[in-house]
Amino acid sequence: MKNWFLEHKKQVLLSLAATFLPTLVGLILWNQLPDQMVTHFGADAVPDGTSGKAFAVFGLPTVMAALNLAALAITAADPGHRNQNKKALGMVFWIMPMISLTMTGVVYAIALGKSVDVMLVVPLLLGVLFVVMGNYMPKVKQNHTLGVKIYWTLNNEENWNKTHRFAGKCWVIGGLVMMLVAALPLSWMIPVMMIAIFLLAGAPFVYSYSIYRKHKAQGIEYAAPAMTKQQKRNRVLVIVLVAAVLVTVGALLFGGSITYTCGEDALRIESTSASGLEVPYAQMESIELREDFDMGTWVMGYGSLQLSMGFFQNEELGDYTLYAYNDCESVILIRSGEKYLAINARNEEETLALYETLLEKVGG
Repeated sequence: MKNWFLEHKKQVLLSLAATFLPTLVGLILWNQLPDQMVTHFGADAVPDGTSGKAFAVFGLPTVMAALNLAALAITAADPGHRNQNKKALGMVFWIMPMISLTMTGVVYAIALGKSVDVMLVVPLLLGVLFVVMGNYMPKVKQNHTLGVKIYWTLNNEENWNKTHRFAGKCWVIGGLVMMLVAALPLSWMIPVMMIAIFLLAGAPFVYSYSIYRKHKAQGIEYAAPAMTKQQKRNRVLVIVLVAAVLVTVGALLFGGSITYTCGEDALRIESTSASGLEVPYAQMESIELREDFDMGTWVMGYGSLQLSMGFFQNEELGDYTLYAYNDCESVILIRSGEKYLAINARNEEETLALYETLLEKVGG
């Protein structure tokens, strides 16, 4: 692995430099960027997650760089890349930097008040990636980390070559189609994109299996070569990385909590996934318990299957701030001037107890 990194030192350094380029841009724009920046979007392209400026400028490129290094390390550990086509290998170096530059470019543009159509950027970026990968796919030689890595391709060179030529044509055409998808209305764009991605991912598997069946009828054996120790380590590393991703996704979808602290002078709200908020009792002009509250629509913030937090909008209140557990229908509605804050606890009983405590603190 060490020798591979030394052999490709220039490409590795250029790749990491490109991935971290947004950090340099962020430092130049630091005083112009807001303290909270949109860093996540829902499936409908509506911003639904914010992060602090430091995370947006330093954290996002660092995450991309870490993923880039992980991909390079796995590639370096695979003996199949010792004689790999240089142009095909270039995909490993430049996919993450391309994503990093595009993603942070969108984040910075929105933070600076520019109008960015995210659902135009996404299909165009995916389309470019598929065209680039499809162009180099036929040049990829047999290995365990790059390309269509399934039993039938790994154990027969003819199957590998034919499958990758087929995949290359599919992905170039599919990438061009993906770019055209950007012109569709949003209601059509998302399902068409999902179907296209599914077909582009599945078609090479079906084609490879058809070759295998043909070879099997001809009596051609698919003998699996013994895995080297390094290949076994790579497999374990991939399993660990996939498990880590699944755990992270699970934590984001199902985890998170909101903590309310009724201090002497103010209510302090803290959560595991959003910035905290402090509301002085002196600014609370009214406190009301609502049994069935209509949250309305999401404007900006953070959400999971358990929590909804951030800026919302409904017909009654207009724009308001929400910190809520989704399973609890009751909320405490706090008015401060023309601003509204809606909060609740894990269940109706805890919400009622918090409501009574706030009434005591405010003196109402």
